[in-house]
Amino acid sequence: LAEAAALARHRDAARALEEREEWAAALAEYEAALAVDSHVTFALEGRARAAGRASLSDGLDFHARNAGRLSTEGVAREAGALLERARGVEPAGPRLRAQVAAVEKALAGARTPVAVVIESDGITDVALSRIGRLGTLTRRSVDLRPGEYTATGSRGGYSDVRRKFTVSPGRPSRSSSARRSA
Repeated sequence: LAEAAALARHRDAARALEEREEWAAALAEYEAALAVDSHVTFALEGRARAAGRASLSDGLDFHARNAGRLSTEGVAREAGALLERARGVEPAGPRLRAQVAAVEKALAGARTPVAVVIESDGITDVALSRIGRLGTLTRRSVDLRPGEYTATGSRGGYSDVRRKFTVSPGRPSRSSSARRSA
């Protein structure tokens, strides 16, 4: 009798947590039910469902919180695959819909080039990491995807100068290659 009451409490708590899309907590309730009876069907099925949804939720939250990583193509592909998986979940509750929207927005921002102005002295050869040689210039606008870059200025007889900069989604940047001095 006590075992049946404990199982019913865990089942009811887990279902309520699922309705609120609190997947990790629901998983804990199913695990607690399985500690009472390792063969109870609702807990076995619930554990599998909650574990998958908790993993999905954690992944979406991670990508939304770490949007700067999405400028790396491999990470963007991983986030895209996670989004496809999330879009296939039924029923999709309000929390999942909000998570999907947040990752979609972050991914779109990471894939949208931003105009960046590069300035130099007109005699220094400028190269940009991930892009290549820009040549000599005084001012040039370059469309760059958000992420980390290094501008390198080279000129015969002088030491190379490197300037690191970050391009943020949706924000125009201004980078300056250092001018050489004798």
